[in-house]
Amino acid sequence: MNGAVSYVKDLQKRIDGLNAKRDELKKASDNWSGFEQGMTSNEAFPSSAVVRQSLDGVEVVISTSVGPKALALSRVLQLLLEEGLDVVNCITTRIDGGLIHTIQTEVSDLRGVHVPYLEQKLNKVISSLSQTS
Repeated sequence: MNGAVSYVKDLQKRIDGLNAKRDELKKASDNWSGFEQGMTSNEAFPSSAVVRQSLDGVEVVISTSVGPKALALSRVLQLLLEEGLDVVNCITTRIDGGLIHTIQTEVSDLRGVHVPYLEQKLNKVISSLSQTS
């Protein structure tokens, strides 16, 4: 009987921990709400980029569609390298008929990175790639 009670208490702790993690992830996704504005699962998934400075580099989050109009991620990675950013991680997630690419980069001197300019440049490249795909 005591074993069953301990097991249930352990399960409850795990559930509480998972609920806290879920809430944390929901908060993080609210920070990226620019991707969700005006979209439903039946609409075309727009291609766009959001760039944010992190502690040792820049985080780039790109949304794009799936299929013939999908973004050529290699061109984006090449552009980041040309800007002096070292790509250390890239995670792709499929949601609502589209893809979200989260790219972590590092740079030796953050003062050399102009985040708004980089975001504008990426969106221009993404736009041109989406039109030619």
